[in-house]
Amino acid sequence: MCDSRRRFTYFSVDCPGSAHDSIAWMMTSMWKQLETQGLPRPFYIVADAAYTGFTRIVCPYSGNNLTVYEDSLNFHVSQVRIEIECAFGM
Repeated sequence: MCDSRRRFTYFSVDCPGSAHDSIAWMMTSMWKQLETQGLPRPFYIVADAAYTGFTRIVCPYSGNNLTVYEDSLNFHVSQVRIEIECAFGM
């Protein structure tokens, strides 16, 4: 996990690389803390589609027949998610 300045704020090495992202997420201390204490408003986590269904996590819509709103949200989610990609590349 990183912030908007591409600084890593959390990571976990509890699962092997073969674990599905959502399974690995549910095994972290961060997930346990967020499930019990929540995330303070107005904060949220932006993630990919593997994390759909988790509280306070914004994921892109899937499919091809998206509304203008859904397509716009997907664009903005993609722009935010670029930060984590750049954090790894620095």
